[in-house]
Amino acid sequence: MSKIFLTDGSGFVGQYLIPQLLRQGYQVVALCRSSRAAEKVSALGAAPVMDDLTHLSQAIAAALKSCAVVVHSAAYIDFNYDRDKFFAINVVATKSLLRLAKENGVKRFLYLSAAPVVPGSPIKNLTEDQAAAGLPRDLYPRTKALAEKAVLVANEAGFLTLALRPPAIWGPDNHHLEEVLDRVRAGQWRWIGGGHQVLSTIHINNLVAAILAALERGRGGEAYFVTDGDQRSMRTSFSTIFRPTG
Repeated sequence: MSKIFLTDGSGFVGQYLIPQLLRQGYQVVALCRSSRAAEKVSALGAAPVMDDLTHLSQAIAAALKSCAVVVHSAAYIDFNYDRDKFFAINVVATKSLLRLAKENGVKRFLYLSAAPVVPGSPIKNLTEDQAAAGLPRDLYPRTKALAEKAVLVANEAGFLTLALRPPAIWGPDNHHLEEVLDRVRAGQWRWIGGGHQVLSTIHINNLVAAILAALERGRGGEAYFVTDGDQRSMRTSFSTIFRPTG
């Protein structure tokens, strides 16, 4: 079975994805920026490689030589609007990793993009063939869109590249949702427009299943929307996610 190089192996997606990849018979090499991250991916069963996505070294090139697949899930998302950081991590680093992967014999490059790379609002029931050209205005979706375009354009015989476009990802241990929940508990949450806007979501287990399917059956040069499959309002989605259990 193939060996996979994974970025952000210690992150929210990685902690769910690594065990499933191992169960499917894959070997996993995971990029880590800190000793703490390396300990986490080692505990999950992956082999850590210490490096920084924005300053890729020969350690990455050496690791890629033994891998047939790259799953690039690392990204920068924050609310500080640091333009340089968004572009350095989401765009420039993705292009560098893409180049290194191709140079070192990787056969398949799967990029974890994002649903809002498609410009326009509101967007409902959109299919891949209806996606408009152009770029979103906000930094996160804009930089993800630029990176996705670079990935898809790189597709060629012997180097298959594709992208998945998940919307809001939810599930246990998502620190972004924990931050929102902290605001709710502090009474600092308000529903805009009553919270009745439709919000697409994907549970982390469904996202992992989509990644596994894309590794086996995804077509090169394609981007795929992946969701939980139903339509709910933002109010319903977040109220359900934050409802106490047990």
